[in-house]
Amino acid sequence: MAVASVPLAQIENCVRRRELSESETALRQNISQKGENAYYFAHNRHFEIPEDAKIISGPGLVTGGSPERIKEDCAELIKEERIEWIKDYAWADAGTKVKVYIDCALADSAEAASATFDTRSFLLDIPGEPRRKLKVDKLAADIKPDESKVRVEVAKGRVTVVLAKKCDSLWRSLVLQK
Repeated sequence: MAVASVPLAQIENCVRRRELSESETALRQNISQKGENAYYFAHNRHFEIPEDAKIISGPGLVTGGSPERIKEDCAELIKEERIEWIKDYAWADAGTKVKVYIDCALADSAEAASATFDTRSFLLDIPGEPRRKLKVDKLAADIKPDESKVRVEVAKGRVTVVLAKKCDSLWRSLVLQK
């Protein structure tokens, strides 16, 4: 920790406040009228910083005075990755599978989409700028995560999520209805 001298701005502020008479501020008027019952009673204390005071400063300690620059050359800013959550999609029951269609312009198939599957949910991740994601929780029925997959169709401009049904039954809704 570094030891610094008393900041000049703090000393000047103490001198200015000392020079104000009791009646010059609303705070002082409230304290003089109401005494211990004043709203501002806690502000009645007088603070003086001695000339020989040692102020300890360092990371995380506030000592007053003007702001200090943390780093000199901060030309390189950290770019935060933006995620756009997909809200528009279509789906269809296709016998032993359920297909979820997401329209999006992809540059090429190298920009491959990926997904993680669970028995009742999936998360689709489409790289690019901005990164796009689709999270569907509470599917209408169980799926087989190991047999489900993602297909990128660049020519059609869409991504298809193929969910393998655990039980061959008709899905009337993609997610559970309340």
